[in-house]
Amino acid sequence: MEKFYLLVALLALGGSCLGDEVNENDTDSGVYSYTTNFFTVPLDHFSFARRETFKIRYLVNDTYWDKKNNGPIFLYTGNEGSVEAFAENTGFMWDIAEEFGAALVFAEHRFYGQSSPPDTLKYKLENSKIRIMGYLTVTQTLADFAKLITAFKEENGAENSPVIAFGGSYGGVLTAWLRMKYPHVVAGGIASSAPFYLGNVPCETYDASLASIFGQNGNGNCVNVIRKSWSYLNHLGKTSKGRKWLTKAWRMCDPIEKMDDVDSLKNWLESMYGFLGMANYPYPANFLQDLPANPVKAFCSELQDTDPTNEKQVMRDMFQAINIYMNNSGYATCFDYSDDSMYSTSYSSNDDTAFNYQSCTELIDPECDDGVHDFFEPQTWDFAEFAQQCYDTYHVKPDASRVNLFFGGKDIIAASNIVFSNGLLDPWYAYGVLGNLSDSLIAVIIREGAHHLDLRAANEADPPSVVTARNLEKTMIKQWISQYHENQVKIQNVFAQF
Repeated sequence: MEKFYLLVALLALGGSCLGDEVNENDTDSGVYSYTTNFFTVPLDHFSFARRETFKIRYLVNDTYWDKKNNGPIFLYTGNEGSVEAFAENTGFMWDIAEEFGAALVFAEHRFYGQSSPPDTLKYKLENSKIRIMGYLTVTQTLADFAKLITAFKEENGAENSPVIAFGGSYGGVLTAWLRMKYPHVVAGGIASSAPFYLGNVPCETYDASLASIFGQNGNGNCVNVIRKSWSYLNHLGKTSKGRKWLTKAWRMCDPIEKMDDVDSLKNWLESMYGFLGMANYPYPANFLQDLPANPVKAFCSELQDTDPTNEKQVMRDMFQAINIYMNNSGYATCFDYSDDSMYSTSYSSNDDTAFNYQSCTELIDPECDDGVHDFFEPQTWDFAEFAQQCYDTYHVKPDASRVNLFFGGKDIIAASNIVFSNGLLDPWYAYGVLGNLSDSLIAVIIREGAHHLDLRAANEADPPSVVTARNLEKTMIKQWISQYHENQVKIQNVFAQF
C-alpha cells in the first residue's frame, strides 16, 4: 500500500464461468505481452439481497504454461491502481514462468483501473456514491480473486493446477489474506513488502523508519537539512516577499500567493520523501517516478555541504535535491507541485478516491511525528478528528478492528505457506512480518532492498541479498507445488474408498 498522501457473469441463480469474457487485442508493453480479459463478479458476494454485477479486469500470459502436466498458475493480487502497472513491474513472475511451466494471471482490484462498477449501476442505487463504495472491502476483493481464479481453472480444464499468489505492498497483504481465507484455492503466497501489521504499530513508525533510511543511505546532514527546511518554508510563506523569493528560487509554474500554497507544497514534499524511500532501487527505475539509481543517496548528495542554519542556502540546495525526483529526465521547465501526474502514471483520480475511502474504513494508518526521531514537523494522531473527516467525506466511520477480527491481526500462527519478504531500505518494513512464525510462515529480510525489490525483474545491479531472497522464494514455491500435488493424491485416495 503506497503512502499516497492509492466470470460468465455470476448469474442470479449461482454458477459462474468465463463464457462471456471479453478479449481485447494482445498487449505488448515493450517488455511483456498479455491478453486483457474481463470477468463478471457480483457486487456483493455475501448476501442474496443484491443481484447486481460488474466486470473486473485481468491480464493473462500462458506462453510457458505446461497445462497438460498441471503446471501452476501464478496469480498477482492487484492493489490500488491499474493492473498494467503491477504486471509490468513484477518481473520476478515473468522471469520464473518458464522454469515452472506457469501461466501468469494479473487480477485488478475492484474499484480501481477499469474494474469499477459502471455509472448505470452507480446511479441505479439510491444514494449511489455512498452505497456503491460500501462494496469496496477487502473481503469482497478477495472473493473476486477466488472466483476469478477458480473459473479460470475450470475454463481451461486446469482443476489440478496449483495456484501461487504474488503481491507487493498492499497487494502483498492481499496475497497473505487470500492464502489464509481461501487455502483450498491458493497453495501458497509471496507477500513482498506487505505492511501486514498496518494499524497495529505505533503511529510514529513509518516516518521514523523513513528518516532512518535517509540517515543511513544518504548522509546525516541530509536529515538535519530536511528537518530544518520546514521552519524556513513557514518563514518564507508568511510574507509576500518571502513567497516571491521562493517562487523564483524553486522555479514554480504558478506563483505561491498564500500560506495555503505553502501547506500544499509541504504535503507534496512529504509524499516525495516517502516515494524516494520506497523506490530506492540500485538501478534507474520509473515505478513511482522516473528516478536514478540509489535516489536517496543522489538526493542527499545535493545537501552534503549545506549549512542547516543558512535559510537561503538550504532552500537553494533543497531545490537542486528535489530535481532528482521532479526532473530526473531534464525535460521539466518549472516545478508544478500540484500536478498529481508526477506522483505516478499508474494512478487516476478515481483510484485515489477509492484508496482514500479504504483508508477511512478498514486500512487505517495512524501517523504522528515528534520532529526528533523523524524529519517532519511535529504532529499528533487524533483518531476522533480523523474519524470525523472520514464521515464528512464518505459518511463512514473507520473500524480499526475489522481486519484484525477477520484475519487475526498479529495472531496468524494457524496460517501456512506464506513468505513475507521485507527490504530494510523500505520505510514500510517496520510494518512487516520480520521473523519466522512457523516452518511455513517464513520471513525474508533483504538488507539492501527497497519496496518489493524481490518482485521486480532480475537486474545486474541487484544486491546479493535480493538474489538470495528470490532463490528462497523459488524453493518455497517448489515445495508448495509438490505439497499440493501430494495432497490431491491423498484426497483422491480418500474418496476412492467410498
